[in-house]
Amino acid sequence: MAAKEEEDFSQLERVIQISREVPTVQMFDAIWQLAFPWLREKSAAAAEYLQRTYFQQVPTESLQKGFRCNATLWGADSLWFGGFWGGILGTYPGSSSGTQPLESFHSYWQGTIKAKARTSPADIFGSMQDLFQKDWAARFAWDEEKKFVTWPACSADALFNSQSLRSAGRSPARDFLEHREKRLCGNRNYREVYIRTGDTEGAGMEGMTTFWVLQSRAHDKVTAAEAIVLPDVAETVANLIAAEGTQLEKWLAKGGIVRKGRLELGALQKYMHRYCAVLEGHLVQVSWPRSHRKLKKAVPGKLCTCREFLLHADCEHVLFIKALQNDPTASMQNIPTLRPRGRKRKGQ
Repeated sequence: MAAKEEEDFSQLERVIQISREVPTVQMFDAIWQLAFPWLREKSAAAAEYLQRTYFQQVPTESLQKGFRCNATLWGADSLWFGGFWGGILGTYPGSSSGTQPLESFHSYWQGTIKAKARTSPADIFGSMQDLFQKDWAARFAWDEEKKFVTWPACSADALFNSQSLRSAGRSPARDFLEHREKRLCGNRNYREVYIRTGDTEGAGMEGMTTFWVLQSRAHDKVTAAEAIVLPDVAETVANLIAAEGTQLEKWLAKGGIVRKGRLELGALQKYMHRYCAVLEGHLVQVSWPRSHRKLKKAVPGKLCTCREFLLHADCEHVLFIKALQNDPTASMQNIPTLRPRGRKRKGQ
């Protein structure tokens, strides 16, 4: 593969990965409305293949059956939609492969089957029988009385305070809490943004959504917990999630994601990958998958747009915000601060 083709392919991979995890259908559509013209210039056949195989153009009226979707972008009469989208305002945590959650669920045994079937295709039947009778029966505990839930019963301890999390470029909730204020200058590692996402014009918080914007991963050798979140960055992140139609067009341009009709991947990754937002309020209530509401189950109070929340629900960002609000389920009073190894401080 030529160097230029390899660069184009790498860029397409980045577009696919980011679009898979953006929180809203509107952002997914915006990315691909901008990406397809670029891809057609590189390879019309590739653009046609992707559109035919993985995408649909869906009117807002149809999308409204499952998602919050009231407007289109740039005068289009429909939105690009793909089954691989796994945005948090449309997909349950733990199924971060969009409408195909079983794909990731079964991937662990596919390698074994593939290796056996390569040498003798008929061996696949015996292998599948062994998997069904031995491996799956033990893993899924079919003979036991077991209650399956769509939400974790409690948060993982490692999310509160874990060196392994730090080694992976993440900051545990305890670190976010420790670095929440930077001396007296007012700089903080989180910012609150309030946006009226409902049609209600009344007073109070009815129809309002609160966004706590944080840096989700280490960047430029600065940990997420120590990174300062600027007010204009927080405002842009929150509005990219909340806005639709012409308002979303405005924020895409303001954030530098769209320039002269082109998609700027650097700006897109900054706002949709480097930063994340914990949401609470109206937008959560109207966007959470409708099947959950039809079953009359309580909607989780806080969602997060980070990749880790998509994988296993409550993440370090949600725990940090809960701790700020003195939520007893996220109390960190008895969790010590882990100091880096090295010389002890005086007096210790």
